[in-house]
Amino acid sequence: MRVALRVMEAAPRLIDPVLPRVGVLVARGTFYLIGLIIVVALVWLSLTRINVVVRADGHLAPRAEPLSLSVPQSGIISKVLIDVGSQVNAGQPLLELDSFREAAEANQDWHELEQAKAESKKADRRRRD
Repeated sequence: MRVALRVMEAAPRLIDPVLPRVGVLVARGTFYLIGLIIVVALVWLSLTRINVVVRADGHLAPRAEPLSLSVPQSGIISKVLIDVGSQVNAGQPLLELDSFREAAEANQDWHELEQAKAESKKADRRRRD
């Protein structure tokens, strides 16, 4: 019994009276820091959208006989409609181009047409007067 009491009496002496639980505080702080980093990373991943635009010249080489491919217009590829190695039929679309540029050009053409109509009406009014 005396040995057990001596061990219990000696145990409080091992704890620093100024910083009694530094080990627990450091462990909790590290745990909370790691949790905070994970939460911030998840929020960032859910809110951001990463677009990678790469300009590159390429060469398409089929496994069978070489084919010459041409695109009727230039633009930004928004969607690839086939998988690598898949067989395609003649006339089947392979890529989808972003229609933003065409829509902007059509809108500009429409505005130019409206402006030309307005100028034509003004010229007709001037001729009448």
